Amino acid sequence: MKTINRRLRQQGCAFIMLALLSGCSQRFAGINDTVQEAFLGLSDIEISQQQLQDLPYASTYVRINDDRRVFMVLAYIEKNQKTGNNQLKWVSNDGGMIVTEQGRIVKTHKLFAGNLARRSGSVPSWRNNMPWSTLYDWQDDQQYGHVGNLNMLYLGKETITTPLWTEQLNHWQENITFPDLDATIYNQYWVNRNGEVLKSVQYLGPDMARIEMDILKPYQEQAEVAQ
Repeated sequence: MKTINRRLRQQGCAFIMLALLSGCSQRFAGINDTVQEAFLGLSDIEISQQQLQDLPYASTYVRINDDRRVFMVLAYIEKNQKTGNNQLKWVSNDGGMIVTEQGRIVKTHKLFAGNLARRSGSVPSWRNNMPWSTLYDWQDDQQYGHVGNLNMLYLGKETITTPLWTEQLNHWQENITFPDLDATIYNQYWVNRNGEVLKSVQYLGPDMARIEMDILKPYQEQAEVAQ
């Protein structure tokens, strides 16, 4: 319990707590109302630039398949003991969670379109034709131990714009082939010069959900909230 509390303090109040307790301060009330509408309504969530700047948490817009866009914040950070990388846990107001490691989705929880139980294996660096392998487990039908052979393809530079920033990023395509399923998925990543993924379009598996993430405030840019 102490470990969880420490992680929450590192990012300020968790977004779920923000929703339940009406925010850490009065200026978050409007954001809370907007997010509530996003999960109850049918249209894409729209949060103003000023509201996004005021919210002191790493945050992202997420779209699953062709459904409406939702807003998620970073609530927990855990170290992957096998790889040494941080795993970031992005949480929505309805309890959904997406876990990323170096920008790649490695687990999901309570998503309406199906869930990834685990994507394991060391994360390859951003290099052309870098052969690698990874292991996938899916909750649906209890599918475990599917090996994916992947390689990276550099597609050039592209300018990406969000409500908070505009930046020229390196566009990479990750091709993952599953020999036992005779299927391939193609993931897209837009990466800055520091190797941080600021935008991605990823598939949880063959013929499974497509998840688009647009990072609004990267974790590295967040100042730790005073205790």
